Amino acid sequence: MNDFHPEWIWGDDAETTVFAQGYGNDRTIIFSFSLDASKPPTSLANHICACMHGIEVDDVSKSFEHSAAMREAL
Repeated sequence: MNDFHPEWIWGDDAETTVFAQGYGNDRTIIFSFSLDASKPPTSLANHICACMHGIEVDDVSKSFEHSAAMREAL
């Protein structure tokens, strides 16, 4: 059962990390996603950071089309 809802999503001032808090299935979870040059730009963490911080990417597959798509991925 997928009853998880991302409640809060925020980023750091350096624009390298995104935090997300969500709840569901009797749990509250906090995630952090950091840009990682050693990972492919299509990795979930790099996707989320690029979208949240508005980082310019050279290919649409390296970010999300909009924040709703990012929330859905969470």
